Amino acid sequence: MKIDPTGAVTFEGLRDLPMVAESVANMSFNRTGTWKYAEPFYRGGTPPCNHLCLTAQDVVKQLALVAEGRFAEALALLREANPFPAIVGRVCPHPCERECNRGPHGGVLAVSKIERFLGDWGLEHRIRYAPEARRSERVAVVGSGPAGLSCAFYLARLGYRVKVFEALDAIGGMLRTGIPPYRLPREVLDRELEIFNGLPVQFECGRRLGDNLTIGDLTRYAAAFIAVGRYAGRPLGCEGEEHPGVVQGIGLLRGILMGQKMDIPDRVAVVGGGNTALDCVRSLTRLGKKPVLVYRRTEEEMPAFEQDRLEAREEGVEMIFQAAPARVLTAKGRVAGLECVRTKPGKEDASGRREPVSVPGRLFEIECGMIVKALGETPDLAGIEGELDLARPGGVAVGTDMATSVPGLFAGGDCAGGEGTVGGAIWAGRRAAAAMAAYIEKRSPEPPGRNAGRAIDPTVVPQRAINRHWVRLKMAFPRVSGDPLRRTRDFGEVNLGFDETTARTESARCLSCGTCTLCDNCRLFCPDVAIRFTNGRSGYAIDYDHCKGCGICVEECPRGVMAMREVQGR
Repeated sequence: MKIDPTGAVTFEGLRDLPMVAESVANMSFNRTGTWKYAEPFYRGGTPPCNHLCLTAQDVVKQLALVAEGRFAEALALLREANPFPAIVGRVCPHPCERECNRGPHGGVLAVSKIERFLGDWGLEHRIRYAPEARRSERVAVVGSGPAGLSCAFYLARLGYRVKVFEALDAIGGMLRTGIPPYRLPREVLDRELEIFNGLPVQFECGRRLGDNLTIGDLTRYAAAFIAVGRYAGRPLGCEGEEHPGVVQGIGLLRGILMGQKMDIPDRVAVVGGGNTALDCVRSLTRLGKKPVLVYRRTEEEMPAFEQDRLEAREEGVEMIFQAAPARVLTAKGRVAGLECVRTKPGKEDASGRREPVSVPGRLFEIECGMIVKALGETPDLAGIEGELDLARPGGVAVGTDMATSVPGLFAGGDCAGGEGTVGGAIWAGRRAAAAMAAYIEKRSPEPPGRNAGRAIDPTVVPQRAINRHWVRLKMAFPRVSGDPLRRTRDFGEVNLGFDETTARTESARCLSCGTCTLCDNCRLFCPDVAIRFTNGRSGYAIDYDHCKGCGICVEECPRGVMAMREVQGR
């Protein structure tokens, strides 16, 4: 036996080993498990990414399949929750990445990039879907944005014949008219919509609710879903905003993206701090204009997606913070500038943020030839007011099953209190399809929770449940985008995606939080040999007759699958 300076002991032979007690007979008769007051169990848990996913995907299982190169299976699983991964992978803010437990061990996983890879892989291989059955009922969907398209897809998969009404002359809603190509290339959008080929879905453009389409028309269908989105802009609330040179941000974006001829001056002031405001200034920059963004709060308080804000900074967009519009300045009948007042934080508002208040006497002017109002949008309730009950402060009132006050009519997405994200709208559309099918088939609808039907513990696995001693440091792949100066010359896509090798390598970094991967730590470390394989090595079973409740298995579980509980009835 040797002892080195650090105190480590090295045994050189059997004679060096200390004497230990050993059983030479079968000791299974000795039920040592009766001694314990606490015992381990396989709890599982909800991974933070699954919990925060806007479309309620099983992110962890998808990543495991991608890591193994099983792309078709991963895409099929993904599309159970999200029909348009090539779109969502590009435009979603991906809150699933925000609390990724891999963060301290090499950086959070690029879930958005992997979702985009799967979506693009599906487009490349032209994966198509057919109805699971054939039904005679006809259903209607109003609006071809993400909520309406999602609802139509899942209803069609169930075999219903779907008619989608769209007010514009092209389908896609805000995906086409509100998201610039540098974020969502039109080729990707068009190819994603090919998923409806072979499904019983018919699109009819030029049909606007409140114009040539009424609530009465919709009641002729077995069920109908209203998903008209948000297209009505909010006012500036300052003197002179009725001038024709003051335009709505969503209208300006639609004109630019649809190729309309517009007289846009070189200098434009865009008021707002959301995604529409950023898309306006970044689009104007690509048209060779010199926009300036004006926001009444600080940069950190902007509601726009952080990634888009950082990219706008990279592209040299001018931004003025803690300033609010006070008066529209005109000269010779045209907009000549915007008078603004400095603001400071006041009392907290309903959202928990401090409401900006004007600082008396702190006025300044911005020279510009056009002013864009990008302060957020409200639902366009044309054709709805007076027909359906409305919620406060606006939008269609719906129940937990997304049903409106008129039997057979459902509503969801941004027109019914939605989150204002593509992912949230897709989730609403999927929920609506399930609720409509239940209504038609006269059965109870599914529970409304995002994780409804999942056989997992609802407890979200926290960072402290990850055993860092079993986590290998694997660095995340850096974000890759085009050169900031070159990319503003056109509307080409800014962010680049993953290739197959990178997608698999990045997916393999997933810790599978709360999900047993059969790592075998629990079985190997159990001093009582009380954990055994079960179901053909597809899982584990605990022999509670011999488990003493020491908790070593729980401590050595790398990903928070196991927990301790008090033994009941003793």
